[in-house]
Amino acid sequence: MKRIVSAGIACLLVVLLFNATLPAQAATAKLREIYWPDTELVLPPVVVQTVTQTAQVAALADDETPPQAVWLPVAGGETPQVQLSQTALPLSQAFGACGQRVIPVLAVDDAATAESVLAYIASAGESDLFIASAKEDVLRQVAAAGQAYVYTVYLAGENADVAAVARAAHRCGAIVAALPSATAAQTAYLQRRFLTVWLNGEAEDDVKQVYAAVDAGADGVVVKDAHTAYEKYAAVTKPAYVRTPAVVGHRGFPRVAPENSLASMQEAFANGADAVECDIYMTTDGHLAVLHNSNLAGYVEEEGPYPFIESMTRQQIEAYTLKTVGKHSGCKVPFLDELFAELRQWPDKLLVVEIKSSQAAIVQRLRDLAEQYGVIDRIVVISFLQQQIQTCRAVIPEIGVSWLSQDIFTDTAGLSTTRTNVAIRKCLQTVVPLAASISPYYAYMTAEMEQKLHARGVGVNVWTVDAAADISQQIAVGALFITTNRTDRAVQAVQALPGLSADAVWGPQVARGDVNADGRVDAVDALQVLKMAVGKLTPDALTAARADLNADGDTDARDALLVLKIAVGKAD
Repeated sequence: MKRIVSAGIACLLVVLLFNATLPAQAATAKLREIYWPDTELVLPPVVVQTVTQTAQVAALADDETPPQAVWLPVAGGETPQVQLSQTALPLSQAFGACGQRVIPVLAVDDAATAESVLAYIASAGESDLFIASAKEDVLRQVAAAGQAYVYTVYLAGENADVAAVARAAHRCGAIVAALPSATAAQTAYLQRRFLTVWLNGEAEDDVKQVYAAVDAGADGVVVKDAHTAYEKYAAVTKPAYVRTPAVVGHRGFPRVAPENSLASMQEAFANGADAVECDIYMTTDGHLAVLHNSNLAGYVEEEGPYPFIESMTRQQIEAYTLKTVGKHSGCKVPFLDELFAELRQWPDKLLVVEIKSSQAAIVQRLRDLAEQYGVIDRIVVISFLQQQIQTCRAVIPEIGVSWLSQDIFTDTAGLSTTRTNVAIRKCLQTVVPLAASISPYYAYMTAEMEQKLHARGVGVNVWTVDAAADISQQIAVGALFITTNRTDRAVQAVQALPGLSADAVWGPQVARGDVNADGRVDAVDALQVLKMAVGKLTPDALTAARADLNADGDTDARDALLVLKIAVGKAD
């Protein structure tokens, strides 16, 4: 199938190819050593503080516990300035206040301002910062500039459909999606498509905003005062997990079925995996064969010799039978169209497709199949081959991608912060231009590395983690994905995690039935619930959870009746 690549996508391909000629500052850029709050929360949401007054900006330099990032609205076209409530500040003054301890988040709304901001960053040698915008063209413009260590944030609107948010964020090369509000399910949807999620909106005060972010499993939270968030973080007295990692069955569930087989995929899903990873090559007649190695040696019952898998046709491959594993005998080497057909039977599951082939045409074929089977929103792509990741960003720009790597993290575990920063810089130099997450070998990832990537919006998918102790350790440092041959162990470890809600972390903060959290349970609360039930009021995630008194996943008149009963003493 021939496809005309739009000018925007063609531009994106050019943008991505700048990775081969990164600016000189990429190798020497300093990473800001941000403040990490003392907390038992595992990878708590990064705290992004808004500022409205000059004094707040000036105070950043002397704050012993500063925000990890600061939200700076920038406007002004050719002379960009930070726009505060009653004045404007030069960018140099704002960056000076941030110093090497606070990551700036520059919120930009138009192309002219974005261009001048990028020019300032280049001339001043600034790096390690975010640029945020609600406009896809502005973020694409930021990517096109090829600045090292500039991380992009896509600002989603009210009540945005998360599937549309994921597509838009990926299209414009963002690695963070910021939403006014989100449920845990919505956040997980985005995270499992290799995006990190910030909450930047609807709660009435900072405490409620922090609770909403923890309830949602967010990676970042925008507040008015970082110290309020830090106080809540410090109040956690035992280890608590903000988000649930996804369990990815490595080649399915190879302990009980032939790896990469259709049966292996089915077994992984049936045993609780959130996603399955598979490996693909392209045959001479354009089919995508699912196999880990480049030939059939060791996988099939038939004796060799075994030709290169990409020198075979589909019909030739179908003549072989995979070796029996467990109760599964007679399995054939599957093709990706067969896995896609099966994926449609598991509507909440994902397929993580690793491109093993170096053929550029395999990416277009992957897109064609995903569209044919209607699963393009349910796949992500990983590869050791940077060129294939670049091609994916151009040909399938609306899906998430992750770079598989081992070498850049080798021998850094347990070493100094300086050596750790070298590895983190190498990682960022690759994945940020690719708008990708990172998929490292698990043994090289430490809590410090996870923190530093988390602070910069980069998700981590570790592989291949099989021992129960290693699975628990990776959950404890905050990996977003656990890729494993032992789906059973990983699912068991995730299911054993303590409650993930704010109430489970801090204890109930308001009385049962006090939906508006005003300290009383009365008819006002019941009226709010009724308004929610009929669509007249859209609550944030925390309020919605409080309104669902009977915990049936819905807000309706029964919940309102329960509130009234509590108000008049007829229920507890």
